[in-house]
Amino acid sequence: MTNSISKLLPLVAALAAALFFSACGDDDADDDGDSGVEEPACVAAPLECEEYVCGGDFVLSDILFDTPVLPICTTIEGSLTVDSLGCPDIQPPQCLRHVTGDVSISNDPWNDDLASLRSLETVGGNLAIGTNYMGGTLGIFTLDGLSNLREVGDSLGVFSNNDLENVDGLCNLESVQRIGFQDNPALTDVDGLEKIKHVEGDVNFHSLMPCIGHPSLQDVEGLRNLSYVGGNFGIVAGDGCSNDSLETLSGLRSLEFVGAKLSLAQNPLVQDLDGLSALLTIGEGLRISSNWILENVDGLLSVEEFGGDVYVQYNPSLPTCDANALVEARGVGTAGDSACTYQNLDDGCFPVGDEFDCGLSDYD
Repeated sequence: MTNSISKLLPLVAALAAALFFSACGDDDADDDGDSGVEEPACVAAPLECEEYVCGGDFVLSDILFDTPVLPICTTIEGSLTVDSLGCPDIQPPQCLRHVTGDVSISNDPWNDDLASLRSLETVGGNLAIGTNYMGGTLGIFTLDGLSNLREVGDSLGVFSNNDLENVDGLCNLESVQRIGFQDNPALTDVDGLEKIKHVEGDVNFHSLMPCIGHPSLQDVEGLRNLSYVGGNFGIVAGDGCSNDSLETLSGLRSLEFVGAKLSLAQNPLVQDLDGLSALLTIGEGLRISSNWILENVDGLLSVEEFGGDVYVQYNPSLPTCDANALVEARGVGTAGDSACTYQNLDDGCFPVGDEFDCGLSDYD
């Protein structure tokens, strides 16, 4: 790892001792016993620090640890990786405001709901919170420490966080190019995303195998101001699991444009799609699959521009006549695209397309 602060290590150590406590210190250091930020999640509380730019890629790890770490850096011209299960005297970078590259947070060595990143305003590349390691990430319960974050230059990925209950700390985030949530079993809502209105790429809630999904997700009200998704939009639990707590899509009431595919699958408590009644454009296809009590798709009848394939399958409470009406409203076979309604409620209407399976899994 290369950086520009090697000559300032004595200053770093002295300043760190003056400004910050070590999370590896005495357990009594936090008198009030509260390991999270003291301020409400939406109150940004950055530290006032003299500007100092650090060049290079920095890794805070139990294995690759070689500096007392970055307490004076306000900008990193490079990337930052935080991957420490323990706490090898890593001083928190609480002055850090800008990272020009990626930020990856696999664990929270300071056990403070990421309050050690309380000054962070911008990430130039990707922000990844979580891990694909077997067993997932433990010990991150909220993202309240990220309440000063305003901009992510590329993607926001929140994945495999076993303990994460909410993302309220992202409530000052205004700009991001892609959003992905994957396998966060304790997550109940996404209320921290209210300022997001326009996403150029994908917005997805999904899972990998072995499937975990988002069984505690109750609503998507945090997306209530989202009007434009340039890529895919999906709430898909995947084969072998389901979004067991999600009852309504009303949080999508401002969504007008999906540039690629819209996918809704394995949402067993969603009864209608009325939350999508503002949607005018679906650019590259629609899939509605395995939503057990879905009774109607009237919320999609306002779509004016409809491209790509349409698959409506395995919705046992959805009348086949209604599924067929959605296909017909879009136009069967337009521009060579295909359509299929399969194993929905048998109400006398003959399914559209192949009499056998539409040929798609929940991952397509």
